[in-house]
Amino acid sequence: MRTSQTIVIDLVVMCSILIFSGCMNSSKKHYEYADGNANRYVLTPDSLQYIPVLAQESSSGMYSGGQPKVVTISIDDFEVLESHLKNLVKRVELHSTNRMKMSGLIKDKDSQKAVILNLVRS
Repeated sequence: MRTSQTIVIDLVVMCSILIFSGCMNSSKKHYEYADGNANRYVLTPDSLQYIPVLAQESSSGMYSGGQPKVVTISIDDFEVLESHLKNLVKRVELHSTNRMKMSGLIKDKDSQKAVILNLVRS
């Protein structure tokens, strides 16, 4: 069962990220987030890309994350989303050493740092 904290974290990250771009200039700041279902989001200073998991890639073989989407964002929106991501990275009480279902993964492509977030709270 998903807790309200899990939903809030996913919404903050997803709304903050709604797109992680696979076709971007490598000199741009670049964050990636994978949610608990392995849908990916790519955040850059000018875009948010959603890369859904395909049914054939899902553990059940049936789950699909839907349609991919790319949206243009302002630098102000980027900075807000980047701030949310950095705050989640700082919250070590949310970190995990194992990637499991319902965990999230944040990657800072510039620093090559990655953090697994345990989004399921007991």
